[in-house]
Amino acid sequence: MSVYFIDLNVGWTVGYYGSILKTISGGITSISIRNPEIPASFSLSQNYPNPFNSMTNIKMNILNAGVAKLTVFDLLGRKVADIVNEYLQPGTYQVQFDAGDLTSGIYFYQLKTDNFTETKKLLFKECPLKVFVTES
Repeated sequence: MSVYFIDLNVGWTVGYYGSILKTISGGITSISIRNPEIPASFSLSQNYPNPFNSMTNIKMNILNAGVAKLTVFDLLGRKVADIVNEYLQPGTYQVQFDAGDLTSGIYFYQLKTDNFTETKKLLFKECPLKVFVTES
């Protein structure tokens, strides 16, 4: 296993069976190939669970080798997270996204390659912090 950080928040690690983990917030985001066979077309699936609290999964089919960008935007179109920005071989990938640094709300995620762009909506619901007070 190898770990590389370019600053306190942005880093990558390569794990077993081709698993690549990336963080932009010090948290965990992972991408793993689910099926190395070439899919019939590009596609971006709806994230699940949706709505979600902290972690969600996004599946995408990459038809041609090339740079794939999976980006999250807020309702005003501002980029809030780069989930994937790397050269990918054809295949079906599953990405695990940690939205722990975002506030509750509606966001959009977009898959963009040289030949394909698709955008979907996700709903992030923060779990309120539960504080338990015990008397001694």
